[in-house]
Amino acid sequence: MAQTWSPLEAAVLRTLLYADIFSGTLTLNELHQYLISNQKFTRSDVRSTVRRLRDTDTTSELIATVYRGDVPRHFPTEKWVAIVDMVSSLAWIPWIESIWITGSVAVGNVQVNDDLDILFITSPRRLWLTRAVVVVFGILRGKYRRSHFSDDMVANQWCCNIWLEHEAAQVDQNRHDIYTAREVIQALPVYERESGLAARWLDKNRWVQEFCANGFVLARQRARTLPALGQRHPLFPGQAVLETLLNTLAYHVQMISIRAKQTREEVSLQTAFFHPSNTQQAVLEKYEKMCRHYSL
Repeated sequence: MAQTWSPLEAAVLRTLLYADIFSGTLTLNELHQYLISNQKFTRSDVRSTVRRLRDTDTTSELIATVYRGDVPRHFPTEKWVAIVDMVSSLAWIPWIESIWITGSVAVGNVQVNDDLDILFITSPRRLWLTRAVVVVFGILRGKYRRSHFSDDMVANQWCCNIWLEHEAAQVDQNRHDIYTAREVIQALPVYERESGLAARWLDKNRWVQEFCANGFVLARQRARTLPALGQRHPLFPGQAVLETLLNTLAYHVQMISIRAKQTREEVSLQTAFFHPSNTQQAVLEKYEKMCRHYSL
């Protein structure tokens, strides 16, 4: 006979199962933040529900494996130093609107030798000009991760996976699922050029509330705490036109290199996704299978 769960019990179980796919664990704060539900629940309600599920035969093993309660997660100091160094190195580039850390570092499940997965949001018609500057500057500094680097060479290297122009920062509707919703809310904002630019990206993706209502609210609160450098002003007449022309040129030049070795990259004039591997479909299929096992 199928088990019947309350809405919060089902949400807690779904969230723990999703973390288990990646062999991860969740603290109470993380479980509350990443709760898979379109309803908002309090931290104390989540704690009470976990306690109840811990005493349930069918879920006690899952709780013991994935849930870590109030045990703090250690974040290596070296990673914060590397993030601050990256931001201070790139903040001079005037077309970067905001910078986000993604991947394992963003969720705190980090090893000292991990690289930095980075998402850039740029001004309109400046993505490829920005990317050209970041790549050249990163290579000169020995910080830009190259495709031929082995795992023992990538510690704190800049892995610039996702590039979005501000006007194209809304996720396509065909990507509206729990996988992408989690990627959005767990992204860690570390820089914005003007106050409110980071939060604006989240506002363009309010659909994530249908999957993670708690996470959207908490992510937006976090984005509003960033310091901003102030508005940029043109240095000379015609600068905007020149930059747009250079951006178009930079796009065509870079596309020569990208097409020569293109695999899973998805690129356009306004967006660029550089995926080392495509795990989304496999993760979603495994997640649904695990949910069915628990009658969710």
